[in-house]
Amino acid sequence: MKCDYTGEMIFPLPFSILTVVFGFGLFVARFMKNQTRFCITLLAFTDIVLKLNWVFLLIYLYIGKYYVSASIIAYCIFSNIIFNLILWRSAYYRT
Repeated sequence: MKCDYTGEMIFPLPFSILTVVFGFGLFVARFMKNQTRFCITLLAFTDIVLKLNWVFLLIYLYIGKYYVSASIIAYCIFSNIIFNLILWRSAYYRT
């Protein structure tokens, strides 16, 4: 087996910047309107951005023919969506 250096992936950088900018905007909105639910909204947005990051990573791995890593990421995306549906649905019906 031989390991080849393919360079660093820069996928997380734009998603991190997007989350920080949105978080700052939500922080400002919290003080302008007191009813904004800061923590839940920021958590939901960060979760969406993380899933988008995983989808782009899945595409990158599939194009690069890293099928094992791509299948692991696909499993993570699928299980994350299923767990979120179960948790949010149970929380919705509890209230």
